[in-house]
Amino acid sequence: ARLRKCLFGMRQSGRLAADKLDTVMTKMGFTQLKTDPCIYTREGIHVAVFVDDLLLATANDGVRSAFITEFETHFAIRDYPDISSYLGMQIKQDETGIEISMPGYVEMLLQATGMSDCNSQSTPGEKGLRLSREDEAAPAE
Repeated sequence: ARLRKCLFGMRQSGRLAADKLDTVMTKMGFTQLKTDPCIYTREGIHVAVFVDDLLLATANDGVRSAFITEFETHFAIRDYPDISSYLGMQIKQDETGIEISMPGYVEMLLQATGMSDCNSQSTPGEKGLRLSREDEAAPAE
C-alpha cells in the first residue's frame, strides 16, 4: 500500500510539505523569486517561508485578509497580525517604516568572540548611507 500523506519524522516529510506548499502558493497565483525560493510574491503581497512559519508583507489589510481566508482552506494556521519578533529578529513597525534588529544574536556573537566588553557604537556605519550595485568598491589598501 502506498502512503498518501507525509508522516512527521519521515525522511521525505520536509520535501513533501514543501512541495505541497509550493503547489498551493502557485495555485493561489504566487510566483517564487528566482533569487530566493523561500519568498513568494504576487501583486500587493510578499510571503517569506521558513520551514512552517510564513511572514506576510503587505500594506493592504484587505489583501492580507483575502490571503489568510484562502490559505486556511488548505492549511490550519494561527494568525499573529502584529509581530514583534520573528526567527530571532526584533521587529518594530510604525508610520515611518520597519526596523529589524537582532540584539540577542549580536550579543551571542560578541560573547563567543570574547568581545562583549568592546567599545560599542549605536550606528557603526555612516547614518543615512544608501548602498547600491552601481557603487564602486573602494580599492583595498
